[in-house]
Amino acid sequence: MEKYLRERKRMPEEQRRKISEALKGRKKDAETRKAISRGLKRYWSNVVWEGEDNGKED
Repeated sequence: MEKYLRERKRMPEEQRRKISEALKGRKKDAETRKAISRGLKRYWSNVVWEGEDNGKED
C-alpha cells in the first residue's frame, strides 16, 4: 500500500488571507508562548554563523 505524500504545500491566497485575518489580535496563553520560546531556542542553538570566525580566536 502506497503512502500518500503531499506534493505541494500551497493554499489559495484568498484562504490564506481569511485565516490570517481570523488569527490577528488573538492572545496566546502561557503554555503556547513557552512552546514557541523553546522551539526558537532550539532552532537558534543549531544555527551555524558564517563570516564571524565561528567564535574562534586567533
